Amino acid sequence: KNDIDNIQIGGRNLIVNYDDGGIIKLYGVSATKTIVQDSTLPSKSFIRFSNIQRDIGDYVFYIHLLQNPENIKESLVGKEVNVSFYARANNSQRMYFYRNFNVSVNLDTTWKKMSFPWVYDSGNLHFILEGSGLTTLEIHSVKIEYGNKATDWTPAPEDKQDRLQD
Repeated sequence: KNDIDNIQIGGRNLIVNYDDGGIIKLYGVSATKTIVQDSTLPSKSFIRFSNIQRDIGDYVFYIHLLQNPENIKESLVGKEVNVSFYARANNSQRMYFYRNFNVSVNLDTTWKKMSFPWVYDSGNLHFILEGSGLTTLEIHSVKIEYGNKATDWTPAPEDKQDRLQD
């Protein structure tokens, strides 16, 4: 019963202007970034990083939250949030959530859903990929919401309104 009482569900995607792919950045690697349309996915597109070259250290990508008014319109500091997304890679990689190395997922060539709840303190959300031969990383349906349980991807209400006006 206590586990059920502790579930908090948000539902609203806090990422606005999702379609431009600007919320996902690379660190320590260079790559070609492409937005690929795919109507079978919840977000209707995915971000492809191809021709990945390691510049320094580990393969790292991050979700750009710090001082990013283009994509995050409110302060998340001190709030319990959940980040979720789907990812796949050209070969086997172990992905760690930088803020908690106990949380990891094995990536391969099939889409895997990730969900990482935490109390946001500050900064960006870094993910480290461990493995060799990484040349392509693809990510879709990134969602940040209040609570500790991921819900299905939906666009932010502002993005829905923008689509209705187009």
